[in-house]
Amino acid sequence: MATTITRPTRTDDTGTPATPNNDGDIVDASTLTTLEDNIDGMWSGATQVFGGTVEADGFGVHDFNTGGTGANALLVGNPTSGTGNSAELRLGTNTNADVARVRALSSAYTTAAPYTADGLAMVADQAGGIDIAATEASADIRLAANGSTKLATFSGDILVLTAGSAGTYGLSGLLRSSANATQVGTDADVLEKDLHTYTLPAGSLGIDGQTIRYVAQGTFQANTNTKTIRIYFGATVALTFTGDTDNNGGGWRLEMEVQRTGAAAQKASAILWDQGATAAGINLAVTTPGETLSGAVVVKVTGQNGTATANDIVAERSHVEFLP
Repeated sequence: MATTITRPTRTDDTGTPATPNNDGDIVDASTLTTLEDNIDGMWSGATQVFGGTVEADGFGVHDFNTGGTGANALLVGNPTSGTGNSAELRLGTNTNADVARVRALSSAYTTAAPYTADGLAMVADQAGGIDIAATEASADIRLAANGSTKLATFSGDILVLTAGSAGTYGLSGLLRSSANATQVGTDADVLEKDLHTYTLPAGSLGIDGQTIRYVAQGTFQANTNTKTIRIYFGATVALTFTGDTDNNGGGWRLEMEVQRTGAAAQKASAILWDQGATAAGINLAVTTPGETLSGAVVVKVTGQNGTATANDIVAERSHVEFLP
């Protein structure tokens, strides 16, 4: 809150500057000049020293903006060494007056996560966490250590390491939203049925060379009915497998990899292993889908009975992996 300064009551001297009566205040030229010099100094670049804390109640942008050679800096320091000493910049919101802190820690600070002695910590204390973003379209995020050695650059969804295991890497792994362990079987008809389906979000394959792998597995009913499994990437059937009497109570597993070669061009390979009553088989197909990758793409496995028997084909699980 704003500080209120209470000044003593002042009265004018009843005399004149030449012949004062010494019963009130007289400001002579020297005193007035000193006062004016001090006021001028506040606005002309002179350093102002405040003995207490400073609080600004005005809402808006507080502008510390001037040009010059070197750094125009806002310096917050704590030169006193201590196990709990630091210099901090704090940020608050409507929910908490102390939401985020940038802390420079004393060399004697007691190290405890997330703080390390003689280090700098950026800490967010609210449920929303912390975001690090470079919002300009061509901007990267770079990490450096050991002086000025650049260790890594994040560019889009590509990680470029320039030290240690140098190279260019994509961010890879299981798309957790794709994991499906729901048991789904065919109905008591001869219609093709979607067993497991995943919608790949728009733009997931945004760079040529990026690849997804779709994995699914399941079982066959213990009978001699014909059973057909298909794997789709969008509208393209990447592989069709039709089992016969040998697929009696066995299992199956399939994998499909789809690599982007253009904004609306891909290369795909799919393989299905089937475990039959007397032997196991491997079935391979190569295709070139043409899905527009700026939109969402449906990836799915379907089953179709040759005879109207429920659960002749059952999908047990599936997932999608992203490969850079």
